[in-house]
Amino acid sequence: MTAGERDPGKARSAELLRAYLGAPDAEGAERALGDLMSLCTDPLIESIVRSKLGHSRLANPADVEDVCSEAAVALISRLEEHRRSPEKEPIADLEAFVAVIAYRACGGFFRRARPALHRLRNRLRYLLETQAGFAIWEDEYGAWWCSAARWRRQQGSSVAAKARLDEFLASGRTASGSPVNAVREVLDDAGGPVLFDDLANVMAVVWHVQDDGPTVDPVWLVSPAPSAETSLQRRQWIERLWHEIVELPPRQRWALLLNLHDHAGESVTTLFAVTRVAGLAEIAKALEMTVEAFAAIWKELPWSDVRIAGLLGITRQQVINLRKSARERLYRRMTGGKTDLANAW
Repeated sequence: MTAGERDPGKARSAELLRAYLGAPDAEGAERALGDLMSLCTDPLIESIVRSKLGHSRLANPADVEDVCSEAAVALISRLEEHRRSPEKEPIADLEAFVAVIAYRACGGFFRRARPALHRLRNRLRYLLETQAGFAIWEDEYGAWWCSAARWRRQQGSSVAAKARLDEFLASGRTASGSPVNAVREVLDDAGGPVLFDDLANVMAVVWHVQDDGPTVDPVWLVSPAPSAETSLQRRQWIERLWHEIVELPPRQRWALLLNLHDHAGESVTTLFAVTRVAGLAEIAKALEMTVEAFAAIWKELPWSDVRIAGLLGITRQQVINLRKSARERLYRRMTGGKTDLANAW
């Protein structure tokens, strides 16, 4: 019996993946990708994200949708890399490949929502990497595992090890002594390799690491602890800004969005997606790109004026002039004075 006969779902996923990677042209690839996403990867991403975020007090339904979108965009970007570079290591297990990306997207959400846990994770990783007797490694799909050194890369039941971690928490036991001894005690109790995320969650309970609540607002947009009224006003301002940007002439819109950044040089274009004012598909449409094409470049933003000039087939100075005209038009149409975001332009 073949693997496909044992698991028809995996066979179907593999078939659709081959169709996408082997499509002879961009149009065929886009069709194949649409089938792959709608029939295979989107349902898996949603299932994982809902299982991780669904019961969290830090997440609401809109957050679940956003994290699903973030994972989907990251997946499209990775798949596009494989399509452009056939020499890359083939994707042997698409479901595992997608799962790692989905878990990373969930991790990104909790990193933003739980900064204290994020700090703990950084310190825990440093401990595992520098102290004798521990091992931490990345598997072929990008998932991080850890264990006592004697179990490094051991092939065993991760489910059983995770169950023992759950039992450790349920028992109400505490790990005593120094941080090194506490981690050693927990890993010894697990009896084998565990996902780093699972260990971090256990140590957060053991060490009483807590976050009071979500802190997911972009730092360039809000001041600490804004009032509900202030947050609403800022969101309304961003909604109005997006509406006006969409109304710009195409080349002004491209010159602005592809270079929009904050004082630290980080792209602000994705702010519209983060604040749920405009989805990734809407941003791609404003740039007259497919979602796949935007997914391939969004991590590279902001673009330099030289690169934008190359895209538009004009000079760098013309790009600067287009963006200057766009700003002037927006300032004429917007009301309410200057903001940090406006100053970033």
